[in-house]
Amino acid sequence: MQICGKRLYDLLNKIGFVRVSGSEEEAKAAQILLDEIKAIGFEGHEETFEVTDAVQTTATLEVLEPYNKTYTVTCYRCAGSTPAEGITTEFKYIEDMNDVALVGIEGKFVMIQGRLTPEIYKKLLKANIAGYMTFTGDIHDTLEDSDLPTPLMRERLYKHGTVPALNIRVADAMEMVRDGASKIHFTAQSA
Repeated sequence: MQICGKRLYDLLNKIGFVRVSGSEEEAKAAQILLDEIKAIGFEGHEETFEVTDAVQTTATLEVLEPYNKTYTVTCYRCAGSTPAEGITTEFKYIEDMNDVALVGIEGKFVMIQGRLTPEIYKKLLKANIAGYMTFTGDIHDTLEDSDLPTPLMRERLYKHGTVPALNIRVADAMEMVRDGASKIHFTAQSA
């Protein structure tokens, strides 16, 4: 059979949609490819595999003290989940991840700055935090022109255990720190 550029582009258009691993859309794309293989005279087959990261996540974050405001956040995939009703706890921003900054954070929800290495993650778990949050983007981002990604907690971290983990826009993170957020309510469902 000759290679036909139009046929190839048509196939790409057919499967040119978001198809997250383990989702219904991925199954739809697989069926399209199987049908295409059959149409050119061959027999295809599906192979199943285990999906280790969460497909769907939901999260909420509300500052309760000293002001009240709800922020848009995303939940890390493969992170821990809260009970359905969420958790109300103290909030603390940690700029420097040295041992002194980790004193007194037990049961608190912490916002961290910088890269989360396995060593730092293990320290946070050992400190028995309620959860953590990272921030994404640039201070000049606008809501209309930017997305808030849903990060994936990598196996090198979650193999040590999981806690709820959220991601927020940098401008909102700065506002929380500037305005002295001290008590929050959050939910995180990574399933």
